[in-house]
Amino acid sequence: MESIKHYPKSEDTVLGFCSICGSSLYADKPQRGMVHLRLGTLFDTPSLVPQTHAFVGSKVPWYAIQDGLPEFEAASRPVLRAGVLTRPTP
Repeated sequence: MESIKHYPKSEDTVLGFCSICGSSLYADKPQRGMVHLRLGTLFDTPSLVPQTHAFVGSKVPWYAIQDGLPEFEAASRPVLRAGVLTRPTP
């Protein structure tokens, strides 16, 4: 689409944004095979819902997480050990 422009943020990330209003639409991470969509760009409710909160060690102090999901000081990526998929302990 003509109204979507791209900005090479780094070697690993290309940002897609609206050239009319400037809204961020997605971050393309081709080396990782991932595209991070901004949820505000979706018309329907996403099929995936949050499962954890990562990097809460650097969140602003005035924001209180109150949804009961596991919280991690840093990353919360699943770890594959001996053929078993596990998550880090909160």
